[in-house]
Amino acid sequence: MSLPLSRHARAFGRSATISTALLGLALTAAPATATEPAFAQAAPDAFAPQLPWASVSDVLAATLETRALAGSPAAASAATATPVAPPAPAPEPEPEHRVFATVAGLELLEPSTEIAAIGFHEGSTQGLPLHPVGKVLSNEGRMTSPEDVAGPDYRILASRGRGVGASTAVDIAMSEDLPVHAVVSGTVVNVSDYSLYGRTNDVLIEIVPEGYADVKVQVFHVRHAQVAVGDQVVAGETVLARPRQLPFGSQIDRHVGKAGPHVHIQVVGA
Repeated sequence: MSLPLSRHARAFGRSATISTALLGLALTAAPATATEPAFAQAAPDAFAPQLPWASVSDVLAATLETRALAGSPAAASAATATPVAPPAPAPEPEPEHRVFATVAGLELLEPSTEIAAIGFHEGSTQGLPLHPVGKVLSNEGRMTSPEDVAGPDYRILASRGRGVGASTAVDIAMSEDLPVHAVVSGTVVNVSDYSLYGRTNDVLIEIVPEGYADVKVQVFHVRHAQVAVGDQVVAGETVLARPRQLPFGSQIDRHVGKAGPHVHIQVVGA
């Protein structure tokens, strides 16, 4: 049975009013901005008749969902959450004591990670020939430079006229406030004072390396010894003493640019 025209009109009017109200509610969920399309500011009645009945529930559901999410604890927590700081950069690795020489398979490590210069030279006694490890910067001695390999820079100093090998000893220049670390692992067998050239007092430390009972590693030109006979030392870790500033110049000084302390190292038969 058909409804009178007036009832059709009233039904259509009610649907248009509901659609208009819901559209207005949806549009107020987010404030209009200056770049919002012009139709967002137009009177809702101009568009209400174009909304189909099926869209009424969609608009209502979307509006309620938007408002529920905006007021949810998760949304509030996200808005007030403290920013997470980026992870701190990894610390720089500690410098390592490098091998600067070998003798009969025994490796000698730098006594410090802050070396000013390394100079191989003729020893004052018949020490064993050292095989330099690293890159040669200059060679004034009576020997052929080994092939350059990874390691510290070094020099082979001019002859002292001692009639021994050009690399039977080595001077390592370093600041006097730095610790002198053991150049090999082993056992301390001697810590003693002696007279250097009859001109000044000095200290000698001797170590028998692990696995090399037939040799001793000698460390000269040090002060404030911190080890004693019988102590076990670890290469690159155990502090032996501090460098000594001698009261006279040394051959290594001209490669440093000024007079300064250095330690003298050689390897002799036990």
